[in-house]
Amino acid sequence: MVLRACIGYWGVHNHDAVTLLLDMNSHFLGGEPISADAGSSRVVHRFHKRSHVLRLSALTMMSLALMTPVMAETLNTKQAFERMLSNSSRVRAAVLDADGAQMRVGETTRRQWAPNVDFSLDVGRQRYESIADPSPPQLSTSRSSIKLTQLLTDFGRSEAQINEAKAVAEQSVAVMEATREGVLLEAMTAHWSLIRAQRVLNFAKQSEMSIRKQAALESSMVELGKGYESNVLQAKVQLATAEARRVRAEGAMDIAQARMEALFESAVSEVPMDQVLTIGSSSLPKTLDEALAQASQSNMQIIIG
Repeated sequence: MVLRACIGYWGVHNHDAVTLLLDMNSHFLGGEPISADAGSSRVVHRFHKRSHVLRLSALTMMSLALMTPVMAETLNTKQAFERMLSNSSRVRAAVLDADGAQMRVGETTRRQWAPNVDFSLDVGRQRYESIADPSPPQLSTSRSSIKLTQLLTDFGRSEAQINEAKAVAEQSVAVMEATREGVLLEAMTAHWSLIRAQRVLNFAKQSEMSIRKQAALESSMVELGKGYESNVLQAKVQLATAEARRVRAEGAMDIAQARMEALFESAVSEVPMDQVLTIGSSSLPKTLDEALAQASQSNMQIIIG
């Protein structure tokens, strides 16, 4: 889109109109037109004496609004995990496998029980040559056939193949659900681990800072003759321990961050770190027998076998 604006200034002494034209979409921006070229889209405007006018059309304002950068979408934890599941390559592969297994059930059923039609057509020309006949005859030949077959029974063979395809399809669906649950569990564990690593790192930094201040205070007291060297040495040992704890926390933080990036990929920045997915206590089984019964009915690893 080409933007045009007219800024005019009427001179004080020579009354000459000095007009700055910026390319615009041949829209009037206001003022009194003094000339127009029919072969072009430029219109020159005269403005009142000693006036500075800058007007932008509504279309220009809309174009400027469209050029405003869009802020990143803010997601809650549930939406971030749902988007991760929809974009996970492992989940998509499992969904495609399940869809393929369902299609194979239909293909097997059609191949076994649908009627088959065979059609053939032969077309040609024949020429008979004979020494006794100077003008041999030429004959056209054509032959066509159509055959329709329908399976009546094969003593359970077709039904067994169809049932086998259905069992494979059901197993594929169970594998798909198990894959979704496994990826979701890994993502939740990675999310919890990252939040825990952040908090542990913050605590380690605060502890290191506090011990460093204590060590500096003990050193100052020794320099003033009011402290003991043993306290300084003890503070230095504690400081070294705090530094090692902070380094370990930084390593755990890097590992947790890498795990989050592997699962959420480019959308890891959209996952909020101030919200944690939790499981309600009402959803948990109360007894061991109830837990075993619930697992045998809904655990996809047991269903897959």
